[in-house]
Amino acid sequence: MTDVMSDRKKYDPDKDIFINGYECGLIPWRILAVVEIRGVRYCLVKWKDTEDPSYVTHKFARDKFPLILVIFYERLAIQFLQS
Repeated sequence: MTDVMSDRKKYDPDKDIFINGYECGLIPWRILAVVEIRGVRYCLVKWKDTEDPSYVTHKFARDKFPLILVIFYERLAIQFLQS
């Protein structure tokens, strides 16, 4: 597990799936899914060196790690074209 800076929130995946791992000092590894919950789009993000993914808003992912979001949509398009 990645060391978390003392001034940041402690990451506890059992407590809240909507905690923002990025704010806890985690590094985004891959986006697993994009879902809409109550009219807001969220990205399910797998964090580097952790087993538990968590949700961040689509806008946050677009602002903070756009390349990972683009890679997710590229993989989705490739899967669609291959099927």
